Amino acid sequence: MNQKQLLKFITDNQESDLKDFYDKSYAKLQELNKRIDKTTLSLIIIVLVYFLLAKSSVESFSIGPFNIKDIGVIGELLPVLFAYLLFDLIICSIHKTEVLITVKLLFLTLYKQKIELADFDKNNVFTRILLPFSFTTDLSRLVSGKTPVAMGCIGIALALPVLALYILPFYLEYHMLKDIFNNSYHEITGKVSFYLTIYINLMLLFYYAKVSLTNYQDLKSQQEDTE
Repeated sequence: MNQKQLLKFITDNQESDLKDFYDKSYAKLQELNKRIDKTTLSLIIIVLVYFLLAKSSVESFSIGPFNIKDIGVIGELLPVLFAYLLFDLIICSIHKTEVLITVKLLFLTLYKQKIELADFDKNNVFTRILLPFSFTTDLSRLVSGKTPVAMGCIGIALALPVLALYILPFYLEYHMLKDIFNNSYHEITGKVSFYLTIYINLMLLFYYAKVSLTNYQDLKSQQEDTE
């Protein structure tokens, strides 16, 4: 559902129905923010465990009644878990964007604020107060809004290392797969982990490409309607 369809939905429904939909959407946005934070933390923990295992000389350990004799098995399973969580993070982030647009449109409508689709991706003071706190959303203020040229350049320079974090997970997965291919590919668990990780990543790329194409088509259609 693009912005034009959302606006039609809003105009076709009564204010009481919109308020109920707004409350549910707001709750969903809070839930997604929490899930994204938890998934991000899980990805960081997996990376730390991966590097700790690479440096560790321990070959086995026990957790309560469970005795893991070959610690290398954990390292072989980490790429699959990492790929799955990364896929989950991207799906939740895309879904969060859709819910965020819905919440903002409903908020502007219910509180009689002007809707400007051209600058809809920017958050004013009202929407920032309204929306649940999100680190990534608030960080976007570094490069958005009306600021002097010098301040804008500084904001972009500070944001560049953050943008590099989008590439880092795929580099880490490549590194994990390379280790499995060199050290564990001769084992069944190594082969399964290697190909399952690649499969999940292919699904992720296909999903992201399909969503991006759909969003581009919606944006193009919206621009044609406003001309």
